[in-house]
Amino acid sequence: MTARHKSKLNLDLLAKIWALAEQGNAGEQAAAQNRAEALVKPHGYTLTDVPDLLLTEGYLDDDPQPSAGGFTFYDISNPAH
Repeated sequence: MTARHKSKLNLDLLAKIWALAEQGNAGEQAAAQNRAEALVKPHGYTLTDVPDLLLTEGYLDDDPQPSAGGFTFYDISNPAH
């Protein structure tokens, strides 16, 4: 694998497709896996490489992501707030 191949792989798109491949319904999962395979195959990767590739590039972080643009919503009827 060369750096040239790595730069051509659209990791943003791959991450979105892979999310469907892991969390979608059965039909979405199959279609997403096929699409992911079509994206990575020309770069010398297989489907088994995708999780490690995305993790290495920082796409599969286990840290929770901020929701709603980072805003925190409070229940004003709750006296603790």
